[in-house]
Amino acid sequence: MEERKEETKKGTEGRLVVGMAVAVLVVILCLMLDVRLGVGALVGIVAGSFLRPMLKDLFADEPQEEPEENRFLDTAVLRENFSIPQNLPIPYAVLDIRGRVMMYNEPFAAVFPNSEDAKSVIEVLRKTSGAGEPQRVTVGDRSYKAALNHCDVVDKSGAVGAVLTLIMVDITKTCQLEKELEEQETVVGMILLDNYDDVLDSIDENRLPILSALIDRKFNQLAQAADAVIKKLEKDRYIFLLSKGSLERLKEKKFEPFNEIKEISVGEHIPVTLSMGIGIGGGSLEDAMANAKAAMDLALGRGGDQVLIKDGEKYLFFGGKSGEIHRNARIRARVKADALMELMGDASDILVMGHKNADLDSLGACIGICAMAKSIGKKCNIVMDKVSVGVKRLCDKMDESGKFGGVIVDGVDAMRMVNDKTLLVIVDTHRESMVDSRQVLMAAKKIVVFDHHRKSTDFIEQAVLIYHEPYASSTSE
Repeated sequence: MEERKEETKKGTEGRLVVGMAVAVLVVILCLMLDVRLGVGALVGIVAGSFLRPMLKDLFADEPQEEPEENRFLDTAVLRENFSIPQNLPIPYAVLDIRGRVMMYNEPFAAVFPNSEDAKSVIEVLRKTSGAGEPQRVTVGDRSYKAALNHCDVVDKSGAVGAVLTLIMVDITKTCQLEKELEEQETVVGMILLDNYDDVLDSIDENRLPILSALIDRKFNQLAQAADAVIKKLEKDRYIFLLSKGSLERLKEKKFEPFNEIKEISVGEHIPVTLSMGIGIGGGSLEDAMANAKAAMDLALGRGGDQVLIKDGEKYLFFGGKSGEIHRNARIRARVKADALMELMGDASDILVMGHKNADLDSLGACIGICAMAKSIGKKCNIVMDKVSVGVKRLCDKMDESGKFGGVIVDGVDAMRMVNDKTLLVIVDTHRESMVDSRQVLMAAKKIVVFDHHRKSTDFIEQAVLIYHEPYASSTSE
């Protein structure tokens, strides 16, 4: 910069000398031609010499910007004005604004022997980490937390250039520890021999202790193979604890080892089947136990003979191919009937509702509930917003009859009827999303559910009475 100023100064002095020589020559020529002309030229030159600085300041142009050549982006200028710490123990690199690697240290070279191999990582970071936010990336079998940052570089002349800096931190060990901790999390499982009573009825009494001992032995062997702990609570109930890693291995095998229980035989008897509910609690044994109980209830509601895992709001199902389990249906029906009659007796009025797009089973079950209610002198209406083609003929028959004529109402009229003592009976569905009118369901204080479908995850939890028999062919049955 100083050399450039010196050259400019010398050029200005040279032009000044030449200008003076030309002026003297002009004055001499004018004097030779005419004295008055020569005096006039001399006066003009002297006046111009005094007025030139003022005119220059008055008509001076705006200051000019630095030449574009002072703006740099080339690698040579960058290397002269930017250095990276070679003793930095983590991978570090400098990139141009297009993401091309220009400089890097030895740890970076150890990760990427060929700088072209870093392209995939750089592209990911440019899309997700342009503002310096760290992102997890994988290179081979190593994991890194990497980030890109924008950086301005200024050379000695004041020119500015933009670059990107890439920093990578090896977090492989941290990731391995996180995975190990997750695999070591304890999960809770509950096991129920869901046809134990039926097995007892099909076997000689003197063989029963042998069967029980074989089942316990088989469970202990399976627990030992899975690094689990199992404890018998009752004759047909067990609880076991295992790690999440062991659970993953059982899931990969689709819980095939537990099918060995069905192969136990001590004579002529029906195969032993079991239901299992497993709960994952996110680090809390209390939550894991609650999830295990919910999983077990849902497994039994779906018919038994299956494994159900509940992880937060997610459910996983395994098995359930042996058919539905029918256990003491007559006793259960009598108990449920007594409870239903007591609820009907306490109600001011009764509403019965099936699922959307009602079929003959849904409407038939509604008619059955209406008949029960009328038999004890209770007012009962069927909630149905839209009559489908499949049940229109039956609805017409109901209107023609004197007993069930006018009992069908829509959701709006049903909402006017609902009060604190109204009993709502849901038939042929147990899912909130499937009922004919969710507004009526939400408004009712007392709810009863009758259904035969396999239990789903969005079942109606606020019901005071549930009669759920997956083995049945229909709700009407």
